[in-house]
Amino acid sequence: MIVAISLAVAVGAMLVAQPPNRLFVVNALLAGFFFSMFGTTLTPHLATQTVSAENEPGSRYTALPIFLIECIAVVAVDYVLRQRTAGVRHRRGAGLRPGWLVYPLVVVLAANWAADFRYAGIRSNASWDWGPIAAEWEHACERSRSGVIVERAGPDDYSLPCYHIARYRRSRS
Repeated sequence: MIVAISLAVAVGAMLVAQPPNRLFVVNALLAGFFFSMFGTTLTPHLATQTVSAENEPGSRYTALPIFLIECIAVVAVDYVLRQRTAGVRHRRGAGLRPGWLVYPLVVVLAANWAADFRYAGIRSNASWDWGPIAAEWEHACERSRSGVIVERAGPDDYSLPCYHIARYRRSRS
C-alpha cells in the first residue's frame, strides 16, 4: 500500500505539474495495466499462488508494467532537469543540483533491477545439465511404443513427441 500510494501521489503530481508528459504517463500506465491484466486473464491461477523466497509465480507479467513505471520516473526527472536549466546560461562543469535528482533515480532503478533477477529461471538455473536430460529423453523415446514421452515439470505433465527428439538426434550424428 505504501508503494501504491507513493506512486499515485508521484504520478498525480506529474499529471498536474508536467503538461507535456501527460499523454506519455497516461498511455504508459494504461499499457502496463492492460498487459498485466491480459496476462492474469490468460493464467488466472498465478494470481492466487503464494509468493515465496524461491518462486514468484507470474512475475514475467509484471516486468513490462514495472519498466513503464520506471520510464515515467525517468521522464519526470528529465522534465525537472530541463525546466531548471531552461533560460540559464551554462557555466563550465556540472552542478550538484542535477545529481540530487539523478542519484536517487539511479539508486531506485538499480535496486529494482537487482530484485528482478533474484530468482533462478528454468532456462538460467545452473543445476540443470541439458546433456543428460536430452540423453534420457532419447533413451525414453527408443522404448516408447506410442512415440510420445511424458515429462513431469512441477504440477504439470508435458507430452513430448519423439519425432522432435529423434530429429534432434539425427541432426547431431
